[in-house]
Amino acid sequence: MTLTLVTLEKFRSAFEKYLELFKAADKVTSVDVYLFAHSIKRCAELRHIVEGLNLCKVIEDKLTKNENPDVEREGIIIYYWCSYLHYTSNNRQFSIKYADLTLELVRNSKGKTFSVIDDKGLADIEQQMLQIKKSFEFRVPKVAAKKYGRNDKVKVEYKEGVIIEKKFKLIEADVVSGKCKIIEN
Repeated sequence: MTLTLVTLEKFRSAFEKYLELFKAADKVTSVDVYLFAHSIKRCAELRHIVEGLNLCKVIEDKLTKNENPDVEREGIIIYYWCSYLHYTSNNRQFSIKYADLTLELVRNSKGKTFSVIDDKGLADIEQQMLQIKKSFEFRVPKVAAKKYGRNDKVKVEYKEGVIIEKKFKLIEADVVSGKCKIIEN
């Protein structure tokens, strides 16, 4: 075993003990947020998505009951990881939900201090959340309308229900103004 694996296993073992104590605690602190963020990041790096999401859920439950605004701001990093992990698992709904929550907290926290995130970190988080939201936007391809030559015969239906067939040049103004629509050519 390498030194890194031994250290990782020791951290994991210690974190599991800490997790049991955390679940029994009433309050959440900035240190708790940092420890969870570190563990969730590690899960993301190792592609242990479900484990990371479970950790997100544990600390989120405490963060939502939290009354300390400083700790709430520190929670930005947790919601960031929640969005990222849901994004990784293609869960559009929750990825966007946590991206929105993260963005709201970032915007409300401008100019305030954090224990582990500086202004550049906040800007990076904001940018990544915007990218996640944008990646889920539905793009509807634009279909170009068929171009008709002036002498092409087209069939149109007027709003009153009257259907006629004429050369396009004779009814072009009515089509453009919306008085009728082309139903067949």
